[in-house]
Amino acid sequence: MVYVQPFVVPYYSLLFPYNYLYLLLVFGSPIWVYLPAALLILPLAFLANKLISKGKLSLFPWLNKAFLLINVLLFGLNLLFVISKLFLNHEPFPKIDYASITDKASNCEAIHNGNFKSRNRYIFRNDSVQTEISLNLKDTFLCHVAWLNTCEYRLINAGKQGAMNDTIDVKITNQTPDYYEGFLRSGKYAIYTRVLKKWE
Repeated sequence: MVYVQPFVVPYYSLLFPYNYLYLLLVFGSPIWVYLPAALLILPLAFLANKLISKGKLSLFPWLNKAFLLINVLLFGLNLLFVISKLFLNHEPFPKIDYASITDKASNCEAIHNGNFKSRNRYIFRNDSVQTEISLNLKDTFLCHVAWLNTCEYRLINAGKQGAMNDTIDVKITNQTPDYYEGFLRSGKYAIYTRVLKKWE
């Protein structure tokens, strides 16, 4: 799976449903989950085995087979993706080039100002200034907004917030009454984002 999609590629640059497949296949059955779980239930398994041998406890006979079947299916999916990339030259998790995005939303002037909410921040935008506050209300980011056109803008870090890049480009590609969608630039690649217009 590491060959198909390295861990360092941002999860949020993947479109639906590839992002969920990525999580399922890469993190579906990692050793760092199974090993602690096995160590945790080892004493219970030992006790259950004692009770079974004495006829005091009966477990579902299909439980072990179901566990094995799930892992075989996950391995099979991983194998199919690797074969697809190696022999069919097909990229199972395509990355989007930011420069190739040409879709634009209509009437973006309506969101040049307002209060919004992203996946992890509250956003307060006043045309040329944007303030972002983390959902836990601990971190605040102040940015200047430079509108490159009506539906594309650049955020310029106005403070010394180490957790935020100096500049972030954003293209707005779609909007509804409740939210707008777009892409952030991550190097040469694009990261999908959805920002709520209405929130409580």
